[in-house]
Amino acid sequence: MTIIKDGNIDGTKRSFREIELTSGTSINEISIDGTLAGDSDDAIPTEKAVKTYVDTQHGAEDDIFYENGQTVSTDYTVAATRNAMSAGPITIDTGVTVTIATGGTWTIV
Repeated sequence: MTIIKDGNIDGTKRSFREIELTSGTSINEISIDGTLAGDSDDAIPTEKAVKTYVDTQHGAEDDIFYENGQTVSTDYTVAATRNAMSAGPITIDTGVTVTIATGGTWTIV
């Protein structure tokens, strides 16, 4: 791991510009964005940002509502050991394949 420092180091506080691992991307931000709209490969979200995102995506306030998209735009496989569920109607884009392995199920309600 390489830590590239930038700024003053006074023994108690350290300022880093980025953290670079031996492979992959260089992390240069700890994000507090609860929408995860930045879509960055170089940011790590905080625990609170992740919780905010999950709560808003899955109706955690009442734990009643689950929303899903209406269009399948990339190939998808339901594994033999998994079940999937969607609320319909569902459209599968031209050229896109949904595969349900033997033993797996996809239920559309």
